[in-house]
Amino acid sequence: VHSARDVAGRAVFTFRKGCSYRMRLEAWYAHDHAAMGRAMEIESYPSMLACVVAGSGVALMSQSMLDSLPGRENVAVHRLQTPFDQATTWLVWRRGMRGANLDAWVSLQEEGRREEGWKAPSVGQALSA
Repeated sequence: VHSARDVAGRAVFTFRKGCSYRMRLEAWYAHDHAAMGRAMEIESYPSMLACVVAGSGVALMSQSMLDSLPGRENVAVHRLQTPFDQATTWLVWRRGMRGANLDAWVSLQEEGRREEGWKAPSVGQALSA
């Protein structure tokens, strides 16, 4: 897969309308002037991956999510081109509930940003069987 045209018309396994990854996929297809196949709303990443492994279509998820799933070795992975390959992720918590675990995690993230050569993790990964 080099562009959305390579998977034009294939079913797309995604979350409901409003999902940022779904909107990213829709924009990717539109950018390449390719017809997105029917959106099949799926409730979990493992289910999305299972559908792709079965050869039923394509899906979009972060590399870190894919890396955590069994069966990942059975799909081809395509990194989306800029600007579709980056996303901003917001960490939110209940006001007044920031504790030691969250503080430690935030410190690790800030430390990682200061390291030389730090690069944001890959976000946009299109999957196909």
